[in-house]
Amino acid sequence: MSPSRNEPPEGQEERGEENSVRHPQESNGVGLNSHPTQNGRETALRTRDATNSLAVIGNLEDADVVLLLTPLMPQVSGDPDDTSDPFECFGRALESRHHRIRHLPYDNGSGITGTLRQFIRQSNVIILVLADSEAAGRTPQINVEHVHITVATAGDDKRVIIVVADSSSESWRRLDDFPTVIQAADYSRASLERTVKVLMLGAGFVTQPTLDVLSDAGIQVSVACRTLESAKKLAEGVKNAQAVSVDVNDAAALDAIVAKHDLVISLIPYIFHAKVIESAIRNKKHVVTTSYVSPAMLELDQAAKDAGITVMNEIGLDPGIDHLYAVKTIEEVHAEGGKILSFLSYCGGLPSPENSDNPLGYKFSWSSRGVLLALRNAAKYYKDGKIVEIEGKELMAAAKPYFIYPGYAFVAYPNRDSTPYKERYNIPECQTIVRGTLRYQGFPAFIKVLVDMGFLSDEPASYLTTPIAWKDATAQILAAKSGSEADLTAAIKTKASFSSEEEEARLISGLKWIGLFSDEATIPRGNPLDTLCATLEKKMQFEAGERDFVMLQHKFEIEHKDGRKETRTSTLCEYGDPKGYSAMAKTVGIPCGVAVKQVLDGTISEKGVLAPMYGKLNNPLMKELEKYGITMVEKTI
Repeated sequence: MSPSRNEPPEGQEERGEENSVRHPQESNGVGLNSHPTQNGRETALRTRDATNSLAVIGNLEDADVVLLLTPLMPQVSGDPDDTSDPFECFGRALESRHHRIRHLPYDNGSGITGTLRQFIRQSNVIILVLADSEAAGRTPQINVEHVHITVATAGDDKRVIIVVADSSSESWRRLDDFPTVIQAADYSRASLERTVKVLMLGAGFVTQPTLDVLSDAGIQVSVACRTLESAKKLAEGVKNAQAVSVDVNDAAALDAIVAKHDLVISLIPYIFHAKVIESAIRNKKHVVTTSYVSPAMLELDQAAKDAGITVMNEIGLDPGIDHLYAVKTIEEVHAEGGKILSFLSYCGGLPSPENSDNPLGYKFSWSSRGVLLALRNAAKYYKDGKIVEIEGKELMAAAKPYFIYPGYAFVAYPNRDSTPYKERYNIPECQTIVRGTLRYQGFPAFIKVLVDMGFLSDEPASYLTTPIAWKDATAQILAAKSGSEADLTAAIKTKASFSSEEEEARLISGLKWIGLFSDEATIPRGNPLDTLCATLEKKMQFEAGERDFVMLQHKFEIEHKDGRKETRTSTLCEYGDPKGYSAMAKTVGIPCGVAVKQVLDGTISEKGVLAPMYGKLNNPLMKELEKYGITMVEKTI
């Protein structure tokens, strides 16, 4: 599973290519490389920075002013009805790095006027954009004289960065006399936003879609892992990506690398997020995670606001897409004067039905330990206005068949604490609130037997420190007379209960399939839980050509203003592509990438520690996700 209500996030692995540029790439706060052609036109960015001026953008003082001078130009699309400033997005992207951006237009005919020269003298950094409107059917308007006047006015104590929005070699050649120049294909939003650089911490299955979303947008990404080799594996072959190594436990090293970027994506285990956010606060950089907001992260909210940064969280699948569409329906119903009487939300990351060919009906796309540990958690939810609590050891017994589509045999059980969602989703009127997990039928009963047998214990066991036959290990865990099949079965019957003889036979057979009755040697991990996990991961991995499957459904019981009752569902059903992304990677990684883009371009502009809990924040995310085919289908049943 993803970082979700079901399982805690784990460490993840990552993936750049060397890009050919005329001048050496500088290692600074604005990383730019070449990019393949698009629609027959070079979409590359290339950069020259002989005086290291670009690094200044990442190290400005609060009082410093950045002046952005952009020409009055029509939209790249040529739409005569679109009178908006095509450079507004560039200004907003710069504001994501520094809060004092002064954006002023100039006319190519009038050039750098006396008034503009006054603003140049009052600024610390000047970014001058030159645009060639040839693509719009106009005479080329790049005028190098504008650069000479700007540089002369700025003097030696100010940094001048030239951005030429034209991919021709002639435009680049005409600017050879100037030390700091960035060249983009044109002045489209996509080209201008390629001046942004992102640091991705962590390596794993969800990082590839995130990396691809950003890379396709031309955003420079540094893929960072503890080991350089892990980072290189993910960065290999990906445009606009480079591999680096960093240890997040080394605060000085983390600060050094964060300072060179505009935003940090933290896909490492959630216990490290607070350290990453603290570094981002010190360096005034934005952060995006797919994880739940922990108490330690929430404590940093005011510090993040004071630093002027956005820390966007809970934007994967679960949490993430589930929030987007829950809030959508809730806000729509409230806006019409209605009430949410009941809210059920269940999500499952599973093998596709045809690949669920083992006793648990489950396969591990990552650490089995996270999956099994989640099954020890207690659950808490609202039912008919009252709080219901279930102890962890009874969780599997609480699983019930759950109907979504006739073709799927699901069971569902509540997971962790659903009660805060009365406030988080702003549904104080709601009497039943359950957020939980979906599995295939048979899974809970099998897990319950393992719990009853003692296999989910992480208490140290000396006999599990060296390899022994599984049957002997099982006998020790059960305190059985011996490792014979008869004695093991008898011991299991004293600890577990079965609903029928058929169920008993099925579950005992499943235990044998795992190998718990066999002469096969254990892979010792010092306790029953981790030793079992080592075997499960070996036996229950996805094989080549197999696909995973994600099901997420919200069910709302609604009372409308006129008293009418309605049951409405919102459903996402996604299958993985064996030749592409898994369903889980797509539905976690793409929302993360989209959120990063929107933080960088200013669409998400609120500061502090955020989660997608209101429409103003969520609606642009949903609109963008639809372009990737990610949506939830709403129906009244």
